[in-house]
Amino acid sequence: MKKILPFLIVALMLSLSACQKKTGTPPIPKTGGAVKAGSAANPVENYVNGLKGYEGRAKGAQAEVDLGDIRTAIQTYQMDNGRYPASLDAVKPYVRAGIDLNRFRYNSADGSVSLK
Repeated sequence: MKKILPFLIVALMLSLSACQKKTGTPPIPKTGGAVKAGSAANPVENYVNGLKGYEGRAKGAQAEVDLGDIRTAIQTYQMDNGRYPASLDAVKPYVRAGIDLNRFRYNSADGSVSLK
């Protein structure tokens, strides 16, 4: 028992010294480097910029849908009247309200229409 007691005391002292609270300042974690110029470091700003990208794609998709509606309206006008309309104003009754016809380029000779 006398031989084991010094080993137990040393083991207890080592374990207690390892459990003591350290008083130094913790190291600063590395973030992977500096923020690149022009990139947004703010997560809210990143989110808003992402929404702007979706808004632009949605507007482009809506313009394509409107273009298809106008092409259908031109074909319907041509079947009803035997000729292509002189301008896009003539197809207003054939398209839904809210389509801005000024965003489109129209050729009355062949009835073709495209985005400006």
